[in-house]
Amino acid sequence: MTLPNMVPVDSSKIKEIGYDAKEEALFVRFKNDNSVWRYWKVILSEFDDLLKAESIGVAHAKLVKNIKKTNRVYEVEDNSGEWIMK
Repeated sequence: MTLPNMVPVDSSKIKEIGYDAKEEALFVRFKNDNSVWRYWKVILSEFDDLLKAESIGVAHAKLVKNIKKTNRVYEVEDNSGEWIMK
């Protein structure tokens, strides 16, 4: 799996977000540990709401955190640009 195009955001906790429309998946990279999390069954309008939010962190907590199924994704260590879920 490859990550979708990730968009830098102005947030104290979130570094960037991306969206895979085909999979209806939101990807969030956090600043504290550079981890990437995938959130399942996120519709495009929810992603748009995140991008338009005054506070990305507050919107993330309200729209997806602890609501949507999630998995952490890890970069494969062979420099292929591929990612796996665990």
